[in-house]
Amino acid sequence: KGVKSVDDPQWKTKFEDVYTGEHIQKPWYAIFGNHDYLGDVGAQLKYAKVNPLWNFPDLFYSFEQKAGNSTVEFFMLDTNMCVKGNDESLLEWLDTSLEASKADWKIVVGHHMIRSYGVYGDQRFMINKVKPYLDKHKADLYLSGHDHDLQLIKHPDDHFHQAISGAGGGSRDTSWGEFSKFAETNGGFLAFTINSEVLHVEYVNRYGELMGNHIIQKT
Repeated sequence: KGVKSVDDPQWKTKFEDVYTGEHIQKPWYAIFGNHDYLGDVGAQLKYAKVNPLWNFPDLFYSFEQKAGNSTVEFFMLDTNMCVKGNDESLLEWLDTSLEASKADWKIVVGHHMIRSYGVYGDQRFMINKVKPYLDKHKADLYLSGHDHDLQLIKHPDDHFHQAISGAGGGSRDTSWGEFSKFAETNGGFLAFTINSEVLHVEYVNRYGELMGNHIIQKT
């Protein structure tokens, strides 16, 4: 149900005391999920001033990373705005930002998925509102959560691959669909390794074991 303030004990019990591995003491980039809106959303933005690892400058924003000899730009969306219908500024920003990007890879990130064979299925409002800009500007990947599972989907109507990495909490059933590349539940995460030619997706279970992988070629 979100957090109540920058001093909410959940910052320790659900973030600081959980992700303690030495190799993940790196910048984290946050977006809002639907449950965050049950608390004080402003406190999550303010927490970035308390913890330097927590990056959350605005409701939607972008940042760029180097990946070998290539660049990757991430476009971070508050898809709750699409649910509520106050998304005009978000969609205008997404359109102009994708258009202006010079990055080799464009990855769009939002809580609500576009495609899914899990509990929620395809999200029609995301197909209507967000998908057209991803296709128009040839985004490579759309990364989401919301369904509590791991999925990779390449629908023939989409330029992009849909990745779902929502298996960090309580597990829910998922399934393989017609256009699935991978589907699994019961905990885990997706990991990406990127260079100028490929985006390599790895499916890792709750024990840190590799379950499979998929190569997305740069087009």
